[in-house]
Amino acid sequence: MSVAGIAIPILVDIAARHGLPRLRAILGQELGAPGQVVSDVAESVLKSVAAEAGVPVDRLPNVPEQDLVAAATVVEDKPEVIEAYVKLQHETNRLLLAPLEAGKPTWTWAWLAAWQWFLMGLWAYTWVLVPVLNASLRAAIPTPNISDLANLTLAYMALHMGGHTVKDFAAKRWGQR
Repeated sequence: MSVAGIAIPILVDIAARHGLPRLRAILGQELGAPGQVVSDVAESVLKSVAAEAGVPVDRLPNVPEQDLVAAATVVEDKPEVIEAYVKLQHETNRLLLAPLEAGKPTWTWAWLAAWQWFLMGLWAYTWVLVPVLNASLRAAIPTPNISDLANLTLAYMALHMGGHTVKDFAAKRWGQR
């Protein structure tokens, strides 16, 4: 595992425990598979923390925690970290807007949001609206079966989170169409 792979989780934990939201947001983006490439933004933050702690980046995991906390607290309010955080937010916004600007039909991206709202409404209906109506009107409105609602939610999650896996498998197996 790379030095960044060891240092980033340590710094994310410190940022979370000591109220350093910009560092946590920037470095939290880098948590993932071991050996992944660290972004320029995260690398600049690591270098800033290491410089503030007075050690090279590769010695960062060996720095005592209280020194890391002090260094991270100073780096949190540095202009370059704030600029990096803003850059990260711009990139996130760009990625979220990409499907809208791609010129593809609306249904290719809108089904995600529509299903999210539909499922949220079903869960609210089941756990909030029906019990309130039954209590206030002395009615006996039946609630949907929770296992059916859970299965529907799980099916959506499988399609939403696993859809690209199936699509990639199909593209490799039968070729791009």
